[in-house]
Amino acid sequence: MNKIKFWNRIARTYNENQERTAAEYDTLIDLMKKNIQINDSVLELATGTGTIAARIAPYCAHIEASDFSEVMIEKAKQKSNAKNLTFSIQDMTDLTYPENTFDVVIVVNGIHLVDDPQLVFRNIQRVLKSDGILIAPTFTTNGNLVKIPMRTLGFHVWTEKEYRQQFSKLWHVTACFPLPNAKNSTFLIARKKADKL
Repeated sequence: MNKIKFWNRIARTYNENQERTAAEYDTLIDLMKKNIQINDSVLELATGTGTIAARIAPYCAHIEASDFSEVMIEKAKQKSNAKNLTFSIQDMTDLTYPENTFDVVIVVNGIHLVDDPQLVFRNIQRVLKSDGILIAPTFTTNGNLVKIPMRTLGFHVWTEKEYRQQFSKLWHVTACFPLPNAKNSTFLIARKKADKL
Protein backbone atom coordinates (compact mmCIF):
# COMPACT_ATOMS: atom_id res chain seq x y z
CA MET A 1 0.00 0.00 0.00
CA ASN A 2 1.45 3.39 -0.95
CA LYS A 3 1.63 6.19 1.60
CA ILE A 4 -1.25 8.24 0.21
CA LYS A 5 -3.59 5.25 0.35
CA PHE A 6 -2.35 4.51 3.89
CA TRP A 7 -3.16 8.04 5.15
CA ASN A 8 -6.47 8.17 3.27
CA ARG A 9 -7.47 5.04 5.19
CA ILE A 10 -6.16 6.40 8.52
CA ALA A 11 -8.22 9.60 7.99
CA ARG A 12 -11.41 7.71 8.88
CA THR A 13 -10.38 7.43 12.56
CA TYR A 14 -7.81 10.25 12.79
CA ASN A 15 -10.06 12.62 14.74
CA GLU A 16 -10.70 9.99 17.41
CA ASN A 17 -6.96 9.65 18.03
CA GLN A 18 -6.58 13.42 18.32
CA GLU A 19 -9.35 13.69 20.91
CA ARG A 20 -7.44 11.31 23.17
CA THR A 21 -4.50 13.75 23.28
CA ALA A 22 -6.44 16.97 24.00
CA ALA A 23 -4.04 18.17 26.74
CA GLU A 24 -1.07 17.75 24.41
CA TYR A 25 -2.79 19.79 21.68
CA ASP A 26 -3.71 22.55 24.14
CA THR A 27 -0.07 22.87 25.18
CA LEU A 28 1.08 22.77 21.56
CA ILE A 29 -1.28 25.55 20.50
CA ASP A 30 -0.22 27.73 23.45
CA LEU A 31 3.46 27.37 22.47
CA MET A 32 2.75 28.09 18.81
CA LYS A 33 0.70 31.21 19.57
CA LYS A 34 3.72 32.71 21.33
CA ASN A 35 5.72 32.45 18.10
CA ILE A 36 3.11 33.60 15.56
CA GLN A 37 2.27 37.24 14.86
CA ILE A 38 -1.18 38.52 13.88
CA ASN A 39 0.13 39.66 10.46
CA ASP A 40 1.86 36.38 9.64
CA SER A 41 1.12 34.17 6.67
CA VAL A 42 1.32 30.58 7.92
CA LEU A 43 1.63 27.23 6.13
CA GLU A 44 0.81 24.00 7.93
CA LEU A 45 2.15 20.88 6.25
CA ALA A 46 0.73 17.43 6.98
CA THR A 47 -2.31 19.11 8.53
CA GLY A 48 -4.24 15.86 8.81
CA THR A 49 -7.84 16.80 9.54
CA GLY A 50 -6.96 20.42 10.28
CA THR A 51 -7.21 20.55 14.08
CA ILE A 52 -4.16 22.77 14.50
CA ALA A 53 -4.87 25.00 11.50
CA ALA A 54 -8.39 25.73 12.76
CA ARG A 55 -7.08 26.70 16.19
CA ILE A 56 -4.20 28.82 14.87
CA ALA A 57 -6.38 30.74 12.38
CA PRO A 58 -7.51 33.45 14.89
CA TYR A 59 -3.87 34.35 15.64
CA CYS A 60 -2.51 35.04 12.13
CA ALA A 61 -3.42 36.89 8.95
CA HIS A 62 -3.77 33.73 6.85
CA ILE A 63 -3.11 30.02 7.24
CA GLU A 64 -2.87 27.48 4.44
CA ALA A 65 -3.54 23.93 5.66
CA SER A 66 -2.09 21.29 3.37
CA ASP A 67 -1.76 17.52 3.25
CA PHE A 68 -1.03 14.99 0.52
CA SER A 69 -4.11 12.97 1.51
CA GLU A 70 -7.25 14.24 -0.20
CA VAL A 71 -9.41 12.47 2.39
CA MET A 72 -7.63 14.30 5.22
CA ILE A 73 -8.24 17.62 3.45
CA GLU A 74 -11.92 16.79 2.93
CA LYS A 75 -12.28 16.19 6.67
CA ALA A 76 -10.25 19.30 7.52
CA LYS A 77 -12.61 21.50 5.50
CA GLN A 78 -15.47 20.37 7.75
CA LYS A 79 -13.74 21.63 10.92
CA SER A 80 -13.61 25.38 10.39
CA ASN A 81 -15.27 28.17 8.44
CA ALA A 82 -12.58 30.73 9.27
CA LYS A 83 -12.24 33.19 6.39
CA ASN A 84 -8.45 33.28 6.66
CA LEU A 85 -8.06 29.48 6.45
CA THR A 86 -7.57 27.82 3.07
CA PHE A 87 -6.75 24.24 2.10
CA SER A 88 -4.65 22.51 -0.51
CA ILE A 89 -3.34 19.10 -1.42
CA GLN A 90 0.45 19.31 -1.26
CA ASP A 91 3.34 16.88 -0.96
CA MET A 92 5.89 18.44 1.39
CA THR A 93 8.71 16.88 -0.64
CA ASP A 94 7.59 18.87 -3.70
CA LEU A 95 5.80 22.07 -2.66
CA THR A 96 4.26 24.18 -5.44
CA TYR A 97 4.14 27.53 -3.61
CA PRO A 98 6.28 30.46 -4.83
CA GLU A 99 9.53 31.29 -3.05
CA ASN A 100 9.42 33.45 0.09
CA THR A 101 5.67 33.06 0.59
CA PHE A 102 5.25 32.27 4.29
CA ASP A 103 6.36 33.82 7.58
CA VAL A 104 5.83 30.58 9.49
CA VAL A 105 5.77 26.93 8.44
CA ILE A 106 4.31 24.37 10.85
CA VAL A 107 4.84 20.61 10.64
CA VAL A 108 3.50 18.67 13.60
CA ASN A 109 4.47 15.00 13.90
CA GLY A 110 5.43 14.96 10.24
CA ILE A 111 9.20 15.04 9.82
CA HIS A 112 9.70 11.53 11.20
CA LEU A 113 7.22 10.17 8.63
CA VAL A 114 9.11 11.19 5.47
CA ASP A 115 11.81 9.18 3.73
CA ASP A 116 14.13 12.16 3.19
CA PRO A 117 13.85 14.89 5.86
CA GLN A 118 16.55 17.00 4.18
CA LEU A 119 14.48 17.16 0.98
CA VAL A 120 11.52 18.39 3.01
CA PHE A 121 13.72 20.97 4.73
CA ARG A 122 14.92 22.32 1.37
CA ASN A 123 11.33 22.64 0.18
CA ILE A 124 10.33 24.45 3.36
CA GLN A 125 13.28 26.81 3.10
CA ARG A 126 12.31 27.76 -0.44
CA VAL A 127 8.78 28.83 0.52
CA LEU A 128 9.77 30.38 3.86
CA LYS A 129 10.70 34.07 4.02
CA SER A 130 14.28 34.94 4.97
CA ASP A 131 13.27 35.93 8.52
CA GLY A 132 10.64 33.20 8.83
CA ILE A 133 10.51 30.31 11.29
CA LEU A 134 9.81 26.60 11.15
CA ILE A 135 7.82 25.13 14.03
CA ALA A 136 8.33 21.36 13.91
CA PRO A 137 7.33 19.39 17.00
CA THR A 138 7.46 15.66 16.43
CA PHE A 139 7.42 12.24 18.01
CA THR A 140 10.71 11.30 19.70
CA THR A 141 11.60 8.50 22.05
CA ASN A 142 14.28 6.93 24.18
CA GLY A 143 12.54 3.57 24.36
CA ASN A 144 13.59 0.68 22.14
CA LEU A 145 10.18 -0.98 22.50
CA VAL A 146 8.61 1.92 20.59
CA LYS A 147 11.41 2.16 18.02
CA ILE A 148 10.98 -1.36 16.70
CA PRO A 149 7.30 -1.19 15.53
CA MET A 150 7.66 2.39 14.26
CA ARG A 151 10.69 1.50 12.17
CA THR A 152 8.85 -1.57 10.87
CA LEU A 153 6.29 0.86 9.43
CA GLY A 154 9.10 2.78 7.72
CA PHE A 155 9.10 5.79 10.07
CA HIS A 156 12.16 7.45 11.59
CA VAL A 157 12.38 7.20 15.35
CA TRP A 158 14.81 9.66 16.93
CA THR A 159 15.73 10.70 20.42
CA GLU A 160 15.42 14.43 21.12
CA LYS A 161 19.16 14.86 20.43
CA GLU A 162 18.99 12.88 17.18
CA TYR A 163 15.99 14.91 16.02
CA ARG A 164 17.79 18.19 16.66
CA GLN A 165 20.78 16.89 14.66
CA GLN A 166 18.54 16.52 11.59
CA PHE A 167 18.43 20.33 11.45
CA SER A 168 22.16 20.99 11.80
CA LYS A 169 22.95 21.47 8.08
CA LEU A 170 20.22 23.90 7.07
CA TRP A 171 18.83 25.47 10.24
CA HIS A 172 19.62 27.42 13.38
CA VAL A 173 17.60 25.70 16.11
CA THR A 174 16.31 28.37 18.50
CA ALA A 175 14.24 26.13 20.79
CA CYS A 176 14.24 22.39 21.41
CA PHE A 177 12.71 20.79 24.49
CA PRO A 178 10.34 18.00 25.58
CA LEU A 179 6.74 19.01 24.93
CA PRO A 180 4.94 19.51 28.27
CA ASN A 181 1.86 17.32 28.86
CA ALA A 182 3.03 14.94 26.16
CA LYS A 183 4.72 11.58 26.10
CA ASN A 184 7.56 11.11 23.62
CA SER A 185 7.35 14.49 21.88
CA THR A 186 9.91 17.24 21.24
CA PHE A 187 8.96 20.86 20.50
CA LEU A 188 11.38 22.52 18.07
CA ILE A 189 11.66 25.94 16.42
CA ALA A 190 14.28 26.78 13.79
CA ARG A 191 15.36 29.57 11.46
CA LYS A 192 16.97 28.84 8.12
CA LYS A 193 20.68 29.41 7.53
CA ALA A 194 20.77 31.98 4.73
CA ASP A 195 24.10 30.68 3.41
CA LYS A 196 22.87 27.08 3.04
CA LEU A 197 20.13 27.49 0.44
